[in-house]
Amino acid sequence: AIVRKILEDHGGTIELHDAPAVATGGTGAMVRMVLPLDDNAAAVVRGKTAEKNSGARQTDKTGSTL
Repeated sequence: AIVRKILEDHGGTIELHDAPAVATGGTGAMVRMVLPLDDNAAAVVRGKTAEKNSGARQTDKTGSTL
């Protein structure tokens, strides 16, 4: 209940499923927790994707390479 509350307070979700039989032989459980990226983190992810594709380097306001 504590984890669910923290995730929901931050706009995230939690899911609980039986573990896939293929992966574990049908024993255990699979937990999926999802948290949205904030605007700054999303920009960094987009920047790193662009960097991979273009060969350019992304820098922050101080000039440090991201």
